Amino acid sequence: MNEEVLNKLTLGEVEEIENHTGLSMTEIGEQFETGKGRFSTITYIVYLLKRRENPDFTLEDARAIQLNQLDETFRFINANE
Repeated sequence: MNEEVLNKLTLGEVEEIENHTGLSMTEIGEQFETGKGRFSTITYIVYLLKRRENPDFTLEDARAIQLNQLDETFRFINANE
């Protein structure tokens, strides 16, 4: 997860993430900078960003993405924003 992905979030999405994780965006950013981000946070961010292109995309769909597909998923998100 990089800053480029986080900067694509809307204020509403940031609010959703903070409510879902119980962490502020500052805390989330710090976790990812130090390589200590939580996968539940990554999953929720992927869910929100993929839901933009496909309103039927669910949190369960995000949970089904394999770890080896994350880089590809973020490249796809970056290319389509």
